[in-house]
Amino acid sequence: MPRASLRDIRKQEIIDAAIDVIGEVGLSDMTLNMIGKRAGLSAPLMVHYFEDKSLIIEASMRRLSAVLGREFLQRIGPETTHAERLDALVDACFSTVNFEHGRMGAWLEFWLHIPRKPNLKRLHKALAARFWSNVRFGFAGLVPTDAIDDAVQGLAALIDGFWWRVAIDPESVDLEQAKRICRAFVRTYVAAH
Repeated sequence: MPRASLRDIRKQEIIDAAIDVIGEVGLSDMTLNMIGKRAGLSAPLMVHYFEDKSLIIEASMRRLSAVLGREFLQRIGPETTHAERLDALVDACFSTVNFEHGRMGAWLEFWLHIPRKPNLKRLHKALAARFWSNVRFGFAGLVPTDAIDDAVQGLAALIDGFWWRVAIDPESVDLEQAKRICRAFVRTYVAAH
């Protein structure tokens, strides 16, 4: 396995710092100086790695999505059934790694800025398509074709709703309970169809 270059390591440090800062102060108040201080780099040196703040924000959102994707992929294999795939998706969405450091606050900030930032809107569209595709594939083996869209919407709404609640008040949601409720929705919906 090739070793990471210093440039790659520095970029990862900047992205980690940006996620923390975004989670703490939000996108609007975040500055390159804040990120640089957290990463141990000067703001001018950060521009050497990322041309502007929007690229750091985009890279941070990609990183958060990659963490979620990795959590999902670790839970599935070639023999995974459709129902197990949906369980794995729910487990990945509520894995504690998604809520560490400033990650949940950063997700919330991204969601709030998507309607006003074309680059985030494009990125969100691509990331959401991947998520919806996984949910759709899971339900495709369990319910009739004409019932898939409602199933996808229902599960996505539950997951998003719990994420918003955690972002607003982390103490208001028990992650295990959130998983049980999402799984119950899947089982109930499948049984009804």
